[in-house]
Amino acid sequence: MTIRIQTGNLSDFFESARDTAREIDRGERLTRKNTIWVEPEELPRLLKPRRISLVRYLRGKHRVMFDDLAASMNHTPGMLKRDLSILSEYQLVRVFDHKDSETSEVRKMIEPTFGSHLLEFRAEI
Repeated sequence: MTIRIQTGNLSDFFESARDTAREIDRGERLTRKNTIWVEPEELPRLLKPRRISLVRYLRGKHRVMFDDLAASMNHTPGMLKRDLSILSEYQLVRVFDHKDSETSEVRKMIEPTFGSHLLEFRAEI
């Protein structure tokens, strides 16, 4: 399975939804589409080298603590927070607080939503 990050606007998204509806109407077997729609102007924001490295690091990991990730990636907390915020906007990561049952300490956790799957970027301009 591949997750496709497709450039396009809202009308492109609805056209894709109409295509899926036509497939349903024809009684065709549907395959799951893992598409994240991104405006063409936003793609460079998502594809910064630091963010690509972050996605590569997270691939195949289940969960990573924020502090461990910052240390491993050699990012400042502010830089990492900004990068994770952008990746979170596109539903590539989930950031949440986790309370340790033994110490009652709350730690920020990062969970990639793409698992070990490839991310395919497609740009049509």
